Amino acid sequence: MKKLNICFVTEDFYPEFIGGQGVYGYHLVRELTKLGHPVTVLAEKRGKREKFWEGKKNVRLIRVPYCFGNKLMLAILEYIFFLKFCGRENFDITHLNGLSGLFFTIFKPKNAGKIIVMDHNTNYEMSLHTRSRLKKVIYPWLIHLEKKLFERADGILFNNPQEEGNVKKYYRIDQKPTRSVYLGVEMAEFSLAEQRRVRLRIRRRFGWPDDAKIVLYVGRLVERKRVDTLIKALEYYARKASPSEPIRTELYGVIIGNGPDRSRLEKTAPPNVFFLGWTYEPREYYLAADLFVTVSEAEGGFLITALEAASYGLPLILSPSAAGLPIIKEGISGFIVDPDDSKKLADRITKITPKMGRESKQLAKQFNWKKCAGETIRFYQLVEKP
Repeated sequence: MKKLNICFVTEDFYPEFIGGQGVYGYHLVRELTKLGHPVTVLAEKRGKREKFWEGKKNVRLIRVPYCFGNKLMLAILEYIFFLKFCGRENFDITHLNGLSGLFFTIFKPKNAGKIIVMDHNTNYEMSLHTRSRLKKVIYPWLIHLEKKLFERADGILFNNPQEEGNVKKYYRIDQKPTRSVYLGVEMAEFSLAEQRRVRLRIRRRFGWPDDAKIVLYVGRLVERKRVDTLIKALEYYARKASPSEPIRTELYGVIIGNGPDRSRLEKTAPPNVFFLGWTYEPREYYLAADLFVTVSEAEGGFLITALEAASYGLPLILSPSAAGLPIIKEGISGFIVDPDDSKKLADRITKITPKMGRESKQLAKQFNWKKCAGETIRFYQLVEKP
């Protein structure tokens, strides 16, 4: 098999990643290089990235100045740094991980090879749910740029068929080579003894009963994630725990993540909801939790933290927008709940069983990063053919 020279352009990367794009980028690059394909990565200069990737075989990291969250500036700088540091190198594939590679399609470099775009979540879908007046002004511009990105790419990848169908409907790109490639997960390895120890340690750390039920959320605290719906559901459960309506098991919400909505959410949260900020090692909380919940309004059909939670054997409660992967089967591995229905969410939390967690873990076993990389390579080869 021909070894492809690949340039990977991304706004999020490992370590110091923010979300699913960074996790995807790390695992894809790692698997591609294992297969012998040299990969040049364009990413922001952040934290320990340079040290982590230094000396890694087949990986070259080009660090772009930190842009303080300005995605348009990052897209401009990544394009400029490509011209400056990669001008003499000929690539077979330039893989754009989201909108950060916009200028590679508008002003395509001659040495970029075929341009592949990976879509995680469209601005069009997010625009349908925003309540921010500023974002309502910005989104039409982002949608226009996104449309140009898709139109001028040589091929488009999606992480699930639900998102592929939505993008084809929104942007009418039926003539473009496309493929849905499921992302992977590293199945969690742990013993039952370790899980019991961690469950007790976490509960005693916070002063909770040993039999307390923990509802876990892992992700950014932004408007579209609808963490407010989860908080309302947990508040309803807290009210049921009053002396007049006793229940046998107390329930607590653990929120892992940061974002612009954190302050607002903390002000509205009942005392049984705990905000822990961000951690790059959420393992102990996955082990300690009883179920995982995300009822996002706009998730592109896929949520990598849900797949991670399933790998630990957690039942899932997801919104339709996050349920594009076949790891969620209604009433079997969890439930699907609309983002606005806090009462139904509270009800479904009480109906979760350990058996659902076992089903969830079994379903997660079909996803792995080696398979993801192999299918991605086959799509590269398809697009690269004359």
